[in-house]
Amino acid sequence: QWWYGDATKSLLMLPTEYFGSFDMVLVDLSETVMSWQVTDQMDVMTALSTLIKPDGIFVKNELYLEKMSEIFPHTIQIHYYDVPVICSQCLILGSHKTDFLNTPLTNHNIDEHNLFIKPLNHSGNAYDIVHDYERNPKSRLTQCAINENRREETKQLRSPGILMVIEAEQVSLDLTNMEEVKLQLETHLTNEAKLNVISIQYKANIMSIIMQEGYLSIRVWPEHKFCALDIHLWSAFDKHENAKIAALEAL
Repeated sequence: QWWYGDATKSLLMLPTEYFGSFDMVLVDLSETVMSWQVTDQMDVMTALSTLIKPDGIFVKNELYLEKMSEIFPHTIQIHYYDVPVICSQCLILGSHKTDFLNTPLTNHNIDEHNLFIKPLNHSGNAYDIVHDYERNPKSRLTQCAINENRREETKQLRSPGILMVIEAEQVSLDLTNMEEVKLQLETHLTNEAKLNVISIQYKANIMSIIMQEGYLSIRVWPEHKFCALDIHLWSAFDKHENAKIAALEAL
């Protein structure tokens, strides 16, 4: 999936199951964006760091060792010199549980002719690229405190919403019968995604479904068994994935 938009807003709209689920998060954002606040207690970098698994790895280019060592117990800086055009490149890796200096390395059978990342059995020190290492057992996310007096808003009152773009190929439903398409989509969105359908209109090969939580628009190409769908929710963001599944099952 591709998520576009203001990171400080989009991060708050990601499905709950995304957090703590990624093996690696690779970030390439400017210093200005990285300092923006997502909540009153988390900036963009701290919020992004919550996406990785406990033993997952967070990667940021450029010099962020000090900043990332405040977030992660294990932080390492690796540096590549003589890089074409940019001369040198450093990457900062952070993890909650992976100790970069003491975890056994994995042989990924890299080609001997690779310019920078050499095979594990290549002659030389496997840690030649390591520039700095920091161990911080009191990193920020391990010292989370609960403030009983702090109140979080739980109801979405105003939002531009999230637009999900879907392409459906090899559709089995008869796309020349728009009444059937209407019936199937309404049934699945209501029963499977638990969305509140208000009205449905269509003309030629375009259909719009208005719901209390947002809308779904669909364009169909019967000759290609192909559909393009836009699902835009401005509330109940947790139903976005279910809406996608329901729409695809209907088709």
